[in-house]
Amino acid sequence: MQRFIATTSRIAPRSLASLRAARVATTSSTLPALGSRMIAPSTATQYLTSQRNSPLAMFARFLASEAVARQSATEELEQQPATAQIGTESKKADADEYVPVPFADYKDIDANTMRAITNILKFKTASKVQDKIISLMPIKNDIMIKAKTGTGKTTAFLVPAIDVLKRAYEQDPERGRKGRAVGCLVLAKQIAVEANKLATFHGWNVQSLIGGESSRYQINDLARKRSDIVIGTPGRILDFLNNQPIFSSLADKTKLLIFDEADVLLQMGFKKEIDEIIYRMPEDRQTFLVSATMDRKIRELAPTVFKRGFDIIDCVDKGETNTHKNVKQEYITVELSNHFPVICDVIESHIAKCTAENHGAKIVMFMPTTKSTDMYAKLIRSLLRKGVANQNSGGNRFGNRRQPHKRHEPNGEEVVDIMMIHGKMSQDARSRVSERFRKAPIRAGHSSILITTDVSARGVDYPDVSMVLQVGIPTEAESYIHRLGRTGRAGKSGEGVILLTEMETQFLNHLKNLPIKHSEKYTPEYLESIVGFQGGDVAHLAKRWEAAAMYTEADRVQDTFLSLVGFYQGHTELIGNPHGQAVLESSAEILKPFDCPQPPLPRALQDSLGLNRKPRGSRFGNNNNRGNSRFGNNNRSNSRFQQRPTVETADFGKSERKNDYGNRSFGNDRGYSRSRSFGEDGNGSSEGGYRSGQGHSDRPRFNRDGGSSKRSWEQRGKTDEY
Repeated sequence: MQRFIATTSRIAPRSLASLRAARVATTSSTLPALGSRMIAPSTATQYLTSQRNSPLAMFARFLASEAVARQSATEELEQQPATAQIGTESKKADADEYVPVPFADYKDIDANTMRAITNILKFKTASKVQDKIISLMPIKNDIMIKAKTGTGKTTAFLVPAIDVLKRAYEQDPERGRKGRAVGCLVLAKQIAVEANKLATFHGWNVQSLIGGESSRYQINDLARKRSDIVIGTPGRILDFLNNQPIFSSLADKTKLLIFDEADVLLQMGFKKEIDEIIYRMPEDRQTFLVSATMDRKIRELAPTVFKRGFDIIDCVDKGETNTHKNVKQEYITVELSNHFPVICDVIESHIAKCTAENHGAKIVMFMPTTKSTDMYAKLIRSLLRKGVANQNSGGNRFGNRRQPHKRHEPNGEEVVDIMMIHGKMSQDARSRVSERFRKAPIRAGHSSILITTDVSARGVDYPDVSMVLQVGIPTEAESYIHRLGRTGRAGKSGEGVILLTEMETQFLNHLKNLPIKHSEKYTPEYLESIVGFQGGDVAHLAKRWEAAAMYTEADRVQDTFLSLVGFYQGHTELIGNPHGQAVLESSAEILKPFDCPQPPLPRALQDSLGLNRKPRGSRFGNNNNRGNSRFGNNNRSNSRFQQRPTVETADFGKSERKNDYGNRSFGNDRGYSRSRSFGEDGNGSSEGGYRSGQGHSDRPRFNRDGGSSKRSWEQRGKTDEY
């Protein structure tokens, strides 16, 4: 008999009729409720892959789904005493307050692992999540862990994983000596550093197979080095399983499979890759699945992941919100035309606050699109950077790259370092910037700002982030929470600010359950006073702004405008489904500070916004399909469409104008285009253009098929990292 064990009380209610119908097909199926336990026949799981549509297989999947569903339906269940306590009960002062447990109190942690925790990670006590999981060691069953980011969950599941691998090596000393088989395969991205630290004194090696990085070096490392722990993204892992025999042979004997941030992997569309990887893994493996939520997708994944009974460890307290309780949240209503004074004011005020507390600031600033990230980073760097050498300095003629992390701090001068990450950067470049920001000091007088897209929203651990600044709405309501989760980690305080235009304020309807308030400082009167850096606390930046705005290329501003239009059109459901004209007018505010003309919209984007619909016939003669009206106007098209500006007559530049983006064809009427879409944060491409004809243009178009899409390329593009 295999058991599905949960830490909550009873099974969530389901249709009794469907349960009985499935139960008829089983010869000895019973479902005795034993407190928090649910027993299922072991034979049922054998049908999950071979007879997926049989009544018995449906019944087995029902059982697995029930165990997970109880976690997300806890508020509907009546409380009953649990059959087993998770964690060290003697260390709890009461049910609501957790007293940290010293790591030295855990007797099942291996001496080499404990040495790494003490000497390298410098941890003295365990967090609440770590206590709940580590106190269960040795873990011999499959487990599903529900835990939020920033709670120490990575260490919490890596310590038991190392214990599982150590026991496997004790049973097979020859395998442990050679290390020529994958011991632990982790589908994750940013945990290789921590895994390396924990494995240091075991003499093991951690391989990293991350999509976007050089596969040649990864293959060489697999051939030459041990593969005790392999950490990789789903796309690269599956690619190596199918096309690299050396890795396929190593993975055939995997002892432990771990899914970290499983809900994120599913959200990004990796269900097929996960299913294929699971199919390729040995059946006698052990499995850990870690997720911040237990939604429908996770419940559907559970029967595929777990080939036997599994334990559910819920590390999120009942009633606890998904945002950190110690993060202050505010929103500011400001139009795009006034973004830069407000952003500078928010950042400088926060730096001043941190300086008064005798430490530096560490800020993560989220942008909606790659184009906006690039433009905002350039301008804010020009406005606020202090005491830092140019990070864009390249290599010399011998290929030696300058070290951007070496900063000039003469005579104790204040340092404000500004970095940028987005999906169109190479994985290697992103990794360098990410590591630089992670290691940035937080001493007094030294502040760091990372301007990024959602590539940094989840699965990335940046320590000591003091504020998250969100410029505009995210791709979905849940992303607001994930972004906010970059601060207030490990029990520290933090601050969250989001800038919303008048059109975007409808997004607040999706945050009703969160403690977010309107900023008291940024009243309409104060916002009016700092327009153009002419007053308020940012008046000292007026000359810098004048120079920065003057030298900002028109192409860069117009690209940002077009990317914002496309982004908003793809996420209108988050902002109350405004009319296309309202989206256009709101996005056009970004052009005003630069006196930049509005570029023409691609035809696909016009259609998607509803700006290019043929008018219905009327008695005034504006009729595309009919002849004479009673007023004699026999026009075949509406006059306002006859005057639509064409690409070649637009007054904002020539087609062959060059800048740091390469060739642009704003004024080019040779419209064949193969390019990336609006709002894209990855490397996807699409074919299309302004109009048919000859030539080539890298002008972006709206989406893959030329029509409207509710899911923008900003969301799709992120998958390239995995």
